[in-house]
Amino acid sequence: MELTRELKMPRTETYKLLDHLQNKGIVYSTLSKPRVFSAISPDDAIQTLVKTEVERVKTLAQQKNEIVELWNVIPSFRKEIAEKPEEKFQILKGMTTIRGIIEQMMGNTKESLLMLGSEKFFAKLYHSDTLDLLCKLDVETRVLSTCSENSFFIFNSFSKGEVRNTRTDLHDICFLIRDNSELIYIVKNSPYAFDLVALHTDSSTLTYTMKLLFDQIWESSSDFKGLGSSREKRVLVDRACFQ
Repeated sequence: MELTRELKMPRTETYKLLDHLQNKGIVYSTLSKPRVFSAISPDDAIQTLVKTEVERVKTLAQQKNEIVELWNVIPSFRKEIAEKPEEKFQILKGMTTIRGIIEQMMGNTKESLLMLGSEKFFAKLYHSDTLDLLCKLDVETRVLSTCSENSFFIFNSFSKGEVRNTRTDLHDICFLIRDNSELIYIVKNSPYAFDLVALHTDSSTLTYTMKLLFDQIWESSSDFKGLGSSREKRVLVDRACFQ
């Protein structure tokens, strides 16, 4: 398969990616065997994705009142939750969903925010507004990563001492802890944004355990040095984190 050779990916992964794009209406295929895939033009692809998201938001807005009314007719359920709070566990899939919860946690932070992740994971956040929001927080912020020198640009907006570089082999471990009471942990890392899976929880046991891990790695790590702001380093970030 030509695409498999060009991307240097396993055939099964290539078909999985193409099927995902086909479900979104970006590519189409023949019924023959082997299947032949064709892509629509970039302009049409963007228009299709935008239209899909607009329709999804419209549908959610239309259902808002129905959802609220349905919730209001079950006051006994709400009362039970208020009297007997239980630890919550939520599975999130896809970078867009995960990033939304991360930004929500940042917005709700009152005291401290701890974040540990790989170079590639922070690069995904760098190309959105998430890191900008993190830098603007007026709370204790500590960030740990395994970035190479070429990727220091990602953390250029942080104050000295807020970011440390660890050489510990994290095995793609990524997590964020808010106020020592809420945790989001990347359960499945993937080069494909749609294939990421994360656990979101307020479990005190899990949060405390990950906080201990963070503190231990923090103590054995060093401050980032040589943070730069040149265009050349920015290009290196893009190349290093997305190849």
